[in-house]
Amino acid sequence: MEKLRIYMQMNDEKRAFNEIQELAKEYPNDLRYQVMIGDHYIDADKPKEAMKVFHEIEQKDSLNVNLQLSMSSYYQKFGPDSMYQHQINKIVVNPNLDTSTRLKLVGSLMYENLSQREDSLRMLRIFDSVEKVEPESSTFLEMRARYMVT
Repeated sequence: MEKLRIYMQMNDEKRAFNEIQELAKEYPNDLRYQVMIGDHYIDADKPKEAMKVFHEIEQKDSLNVNLQLSMSSYYQKFGPDSMYQHQINKIVVNPNLDTSTRLKLVGSLMYENLSQREDSLRMLRIFDSVEKVEPESSTFLEMRARYMVT
């Protein structure tokens, strides 16, 4: 990982990508390296290659949070918007996502929605989904109220 960081700092994309591939081969059960390969393909504007990697990971662990986040980045960049929204909803209700991360994600989605003046119903549907997963949490209800007031 340290070699990978150094290559990234040097902006040596080729050697960084080779290092990610080596890590994925060395640790085949650690899916985060495979997700990083998919992320690299997104950054390199290679959507077909990225989606191929993501589908392989999804067959192994469909609830992998890193995979879902990367797939949301994929759909945000390459579209369609409906798939991006679907992916965001999958992440928000993912049982593997801890409350603090879910809170940060919903907060950033709320900020994005307000700053871009997007359809408020989308955000309210996200709050509805979160409420089903975290029914005891007053924090999300407070966030929803703040969003609605804003």
